[in-house]
Amino acid sequence: MMRLLKERAQLAGYAQHDGLMIGLLWTASYLLSVRGYETQLLVLFGTALGIYSLILIAKYLRRYRDTVCHGRTTFLLSWSYSMSIFFYASLILATGIFIYYTFFDHSFVFNYLQKAYTLPEMQELLKTQGITSKQLLDTYASYRPIDFAMIGCLLSIIGGLVASIPIALFTRKDVSRELEKPHNNF
Repeated sequence: MMRLLKERAQLAGYAQHDGLMIGLLWTASYLLSVRGYETQLLVLFGTALGIYSLILIAKYLRRYRDTVCHGRTTFLLSWSYSMSIFFYASLILATGIFIYYTFFDHSFVFNYLQKAYTLPEMQELLKTQGITSKQLLDTYASYRPIDFAMIGCLLSIIGGLVASIPIALFTRKDVSRELEKPHNNF
């Protein structure tokens, strides 16, 4: 029982630290993507950071497996560690989004969307959906910073549910599979 509690505390401690690092990376990625509407290179760099975070999570999971779990983990343990990282990173990202929209945005995104929705191509697209640009902008203007933060947090957690499965599959190392391998005595 004590061993299980100790392992759970270690999992939480490592996941909190790794989640902080990933959350800071996601926040930087989000800010580059949002502020890069006019400079596509920033959006590309922000997207690359987001993709790199998945590789980094797999590296963190391997490090956890090799140092704490003595080189062996099951799928369930790998998945729970990966999901914990996503959860803590989502909290950091939500905090960053809230701070950005509360103190730094000053209607930058709203003004950009206003310009984008007046383009003829966008007007046609909105018309096919039965929406006017005014309705869409009114909806966007009614959002508060906490709404953006909650949307970012929920989307990150849902993405984490999906992404944690392949990450856990590729990084697990189960003892039972190693015992089944034939050994060469040559």
